Amino acid sequence: HYLNGEGAEVIVNRNNEVDIESVHSCDKIVLSPGPGLPSDSNSLMDVIANFVGVKPILGVCLGLQAIGVHYGMELLNLSEVHHGVEHTIIKTGRHYLFQGIPVQFSAGMYHSWYLQHQSNSILDTIAVDEAGRIMALAHPEIDVCGVQFHPESIMTNQGRTIIHNWISKT
Repeated sequence: HYLNGEGAEVIVNRNNEVDIESVHSCDKIVLSPGPGLPSDSNSLMDVIANFVGVKPILGVCLGLQAIGVHYGMELLNLSEVHHGVEHTIIKTGRHYLFQGIPVQFSAGMYHSWYLQHQSNSILDTIAVDEAGRIMALAHPEIDVCGVQFHPESIMTNQGRTIIHNWISKT
C-alpha cells in the first residue's frame, strides 16, 4: 500500500511465476519478504542476476538476504526467531534511503535468518540492530539496497518515509 500511496503502479509476481522478460518493463524492482531462504525462492536470484545494475532494486527481509547472498555473503540462523517483534534500528552510514530519518528508529521484524558481516563484501552496512546485526545494506556504486526489517509494518515508525525516499530517487 505504501508503494501505491507514492503513486507507483505496482505489478505483483509470485516468486515462482516471474517472467524475466516482463520485468524489463518495470522502472524499479522490490524483492519482497517471504518464507524460506533465497535459494528456495525460485526466480528471486534470477531477477537479481539479470537486473542488478540495470534497474533500482530494493530488497525487504528475504529480498535483502537474497541481495547479500548474490554478493557472496553468508546467512546465519538466529538463535531466537524475530517474528512480530519490534527492535531499534541504528543508522551506521549515510544513504538516501534513510534521508530525514533519526539515527535510531523502531522497526517490525519477521525473520529467523540474518546476514553475517563480512569485511570483504562490496556492500555497505547502512543500519544495524541493537546486537550489531545487519539491518540494511547498500551497494556503493549502483542503486541496490535492502532492509531486513519490514517498512510496511505498523511497528516501523519510519517505514513510509523509507518507501518515499526509495520511490522518489531518480
